[in-house]
Amino acid sequence: MFRARARLGVYADISENTKAGVRLASGSDESPVSTTQTLGGDLAKKSVWLDQMWISHNPTEWLTVTGGRFGNPFMSTDLLYSSDLNFDGIAAQFDKKLASNRDLSLFGTLGLIPLEYTSDNSPSRSQTKTRSENKWLLGAQIGADWKINDDNRVRGALAYYNFRNISGQVSEPCALYAGADGCSTDWSRPAFMQKGNTLMLLRDISLDPLNPAGTPQPQFVGLASKFRLIDLNLRWDTQVAGNNLRLDANFVRNTAFVANDIWNRAGLRGGIVNNFGATGGTTKADFKSGGNAYQVQATYGKPAPAARGDWNVLAGYKRIEPDAMPDGYNDSTFHGGGTNARGYFLGGSYAIDKNMWFTARWISAKEVYGPPLSIDTLQLEFNARF
Repeated sequence: MFRARARLGVYADISENTKAGVRLASGSDESPVSTTQTLGGDLAKKSVWLDQMWISHNPTEWLTVTGGRFGNPFMSTDLLYSSDLNFDGIAAQFDKKLASNRDLSLFGTLGLIPLEYTSDNSPSRSQTKTRSENKWLLGAQIGADWKINDDNRVRGALAYYNFRNISGQVSEPCALYAGADGCSTDWSRPAFMQKGNTLMLLRDISLDPLNPAGTPQPQFVGLASKFRLIDLNLRWDTQVAGNNLRLDANFVRNTAFVANDIWNRAGLRGGIVNNFGATGGTTKADFKSGGNAYQVQATYGKPAPAARGDWNVLAGYKRIEPDAMPDGYNDSTFHGGGTNARGYFLGGSYAIDKNMWFTARWISAKEVYGPPLSIDTLQLEFNARF
């Protein structure tokens, strides 16, 4: 399958302390985690999306405040956030060298990120509207960057991400057969998912007393777990045989993950619809999930090839339990995106000219729990930037 990706941005220095940017990007749909456009489609024209729009201000030399839609302001890997993911909202970032040691600096980020707003006109055919049920990401990160000597540098960060109000909720009994315009918790279904998170039925649908067996029961599903994440990132750059060696490690723990709470939150009999063992049973004893994820990666050579002849090779492994994080925001290539995945990846890049390079990656991944789902992916890319 042939795919392409294009991004074009305009960036302006409004003043010494204020900047702004607008960027357009390709993409087959409005997915937040990929700007890749599938070629073909009977040669139809391709879509262009508004990928970024932001303004930033530096009230001091070490502090930057950005608002709008902007690139990832946190130190992270694609274990948690796709490299194509942009954030809406406001972020404040600081980066300050310590006066006592100019080779040591502290950095951090605070982010207020709106994920979804409830429609002011919901339900659309009722005079009684639902109350506001907005969804948010509140993020805080603190880290340090230490240049030990000319050959060694260590960078690490600890973050806390609170995904507020994104979990599913069972509705009040709703009589859809009598013309009810939806159910009371339809708002709690996610706007975007990949796969892997434990899902629960949202609608408690009342049966038509005149025709209980023939009552239509259209359902929505929502996320059964809550998500309050601790995210630890570590990076060590060193020199081996005259070339750079970078070692990355990333660990994520969903502190809100409790298997019993997930099961009880679904409420309805049979409310949990996935993440059962391979035996085919759907009881509480068959339910399989987890709240941990990790990734390790080694990169030898230039981490970001830019000059002709630059190269690198890399190898890594990642494991993401089903409810370690929301499945809608991470890398869309590994295991087809989402959670409940484990496997390794190998790759490398070579620059054939300035700002022009080839990249190849082999990814082999399968499920952590549940029925077999193995996905092997070979990616071949040609990249250019200006």
